Amino acid sequence: MTAIITSPIRLTVEQINYLQITLKKIFNEVLPVQNIIDKNILAGFTVKVGEWYLDASLKTELNNLQQILL
Repeated sequence: MTAIITSPIRLTVEQINYLQITLKKIFNEVLPVQNIIDKNILAGFTVKVGEWYLDASLKTELNNLQQILL
């Protein structure tokens, strides 16, 4: 499995290492990381490992806030 991390800018080596340590706690193994750049998410990041998905992006938070306000 590979962790696909999508972010608006390229992650630093330190950021990737931190995410690998965190993902190891969840999946019990060190996963290779692929960093995809997508400026549409504005800030934050998403992580996809197989069917598992984490969305910590500003775009999603703004969309959620818009739905609440409407």
